[in-house]
Amino acid sequence: MTNGLLAGLVAVSAGSSYFIGWVALIIGIGGACIYFLYSFLFKLLQLDDPRDSIALHWGASSFGLIAIGFFHRERGLFYIEGGSILGAQFLCVLIFTVFPLVFTYLLFLLLKVVGLTSLPLSIDESGYDIHKSGGIANNIDASSAAEYYGNFNQSPK
Repeated sequence: MTNGLLAGLVAVSAGSSYFIGWVALIIGIGGACIYFLYSFLFKLLQLDDPRDSIALHWGASSFGLIAIGFFHRERGLFYIEGGSILGAQFLCVLIFTVFPLVFTYLLFLLLKVVGLTSLPLSIDESGYDIHKSGGIANNIDASSAAEYYGNFNQSPK
């Protein structure tokens, strides 16, 4: 629920100076719906986004940027100039999607070449919390952890 409210605010913030009140309300509701749609889709596809940050920030902000092309007070599709900026808004979404993907890929490729992407096998098997702090970070046994978090050793259905 809180993430839905935040997604609405994220969607509206892209063009808040260009929207009138009722339009901002519609875009906020639309941003929340987009967030819930992406969140559901990522869970369905079993993508690792435990805090729904991609659905929240990328999904809602993309929707908000595209909404500017439709609802801008002067140059939006539904107003005076009839969508003269709609293409630019789609290009903006494309750029802010591709740019981080490319540079994140290059960064992790560099880290892989240097050998800094994974822990040594002994530390990985014993647990990083034991290696770093000398003790178990969460004082729960494996069966209760599997019950709480789910059994990650099972193959996806």
